Amino acid sequence: MEWSPRTHEKEHFEVMTRLAASMRAARERHCISQESAAQLAGVSLHTYAYIERARTPSGGIPNPTIDTILRIRRALRLN
Repeated sequence: MEWSPRTHEKEHFEVMTRLAASMRAARERHCISQESAAQLAGVSLHTYAYIERARTPSGGIPNPTIDTILRIRRALRLN
């Protein structure tokens, strides 16, 4: 498949949507708030919330660092 900005954006959105769903399910399974999850991960509530929504405040697709994703994975015990 040839790379294109449109394809890249679609794939990015799909990955973020799957990550967001996993985060929400894990957070709800642990019966914790977004604020508690953010604290456990060592990220701001705003950062955590926009990743879990798969949307930034301006309506864009979040682009968290690998470090942020790993912190959230560890905090929520995601595989």
